[in-house]
Amino acid sequence: MKKLLAISLTLAASSLSAGSCGCSESCCPTEKAACIDCVCYTPQFNNLDCDCGFFISADFLYWYARETKLSYAAEFIMKPAVDVLPPFNPDTRIAAFPTDYKYLNTSWDPGFRIGLGWNMGCDGWDLSANWTYYHNHRKDSCSVPVFTGDSPLEGETGLCDRWNNMSLFGTPIWDRVSAKWSLHFNQIDLELGRKYWLSPCFTMRPYAGLRGAWSKTKFNVKGELGPKFIAPDIDERMESSTDNSNSRLWGVGFTTGIQPTWYFCRSLSLFSNLDASLLWGRFKGQQSEQIFKCEAEQRQPEVAVIFDQQQTASNHFYTMQPIIDLAIGLRWESNWCCDRFRTELDLGWEHHVWFDYGNRYLISDTSGGANPVFKTYTEVDSNLIMGGFVLRLRVDF
Repeated sequence: MKKLLAISLTLAASSLSAGSCGCSESCCPTEKAACIDCVCYTPQFNNLDCDCGFFISADFLYWYARETKLSYAAEFIMKPAVDVLPPFNPDTRIAAFPTDYKYLNTSWDPGFRIGLGWNMGCDGWDLSANWTYYHNHRKDSCSVPVFTGDSPLEGETGLCDRWNNMSLFGTPIWDRVSAKWSLHFNQIDLELGRKYWLSPCFTMRPYAGLRGAWSKTKFNVKGELGPKFIAPDIDERMESSTDNSNSRLWGVGFTTGIQPTWYFCRSLSLFSNLDASLLWGRFKGQQSEQIFKCEAEQRQPEVAVIFDQQQTASNHFYTMQPIIDLAIGLRWESNWCCDRFRTELDLGWEHHVWFDYGNRYLISDTSGGANPVFKTYTEVDSNLIMGGFVLRLRVDF
């Protein structure tokens, strides 16, 4: 009984002692830790002479960008349709077998991001806004040896443009295909966050806010055949097709994320960023195509146009656009002028993924007969991926 009473008195004394000081030293990671009812909460990061003030940042971006599922051509070779051995009767037909799918090469281009913010001086909260602009473009082409006949023979190669409308031509075959792709991208972020210490060498900044973005992409594919010799009374024939796809997307919505930072020493640290966004906006797309054929005959000095067809289709709808952003890098920071200013210099790498960003259509099957029309079409959704090096300078004052 005496032992139980002694333990109770000891616990009560400890409780009174903790209540008088607000918290014990063991639960406070730094001297700046504050307490509410003996529960320690995380101290703010700002270590300048004045906790409130403006900050500005400027980023130089050197990124690549591309859309997935955008092969512009398929190279094929003609081989026997069925490979049989004697004494069976061999199948004399030949068919096209794909050997390579062509994609645009990756292109790197510069961009920029500028930001302005305010450290509130209220427990480490900050409010910031930044604008990101990026433009990327690239082009590529492929070709095969000109085949002898109107279409490749056994052992010869050809090219197909997968974006051709097969209800016009069937399956056009080309000896050269070229493609271009470009992106214009703008994004504005408004964030409210708080950066605080979780340990003497580790900080965290959770944040949430609003995001607005608008972008434009162009994708052009051109297939060409000839000019080439076809028959004794025809000098040459030339055929071509042009497929153009333009897309516009704007959206506004919410974003949230975290920014942990690990300090190796007072000035050098490893930082990272992870955030997710969901934008509501409108997609507007337009696809146009042109098929052209002409022949130059010996009996006629003029070039005869035997086929010239143009068509444009559009689609537009409202959608939810999911986005994920990732970043990691090294940071050097230093206070100067008696802790009145702080400078940060970052060198990092970023990844950005916009899911189901692009929307295009392929005429994948046609009806037979003298006047074929399309029976089915395939909807192609592509992701937009961007990323690369980022060099950032930030000044707090």
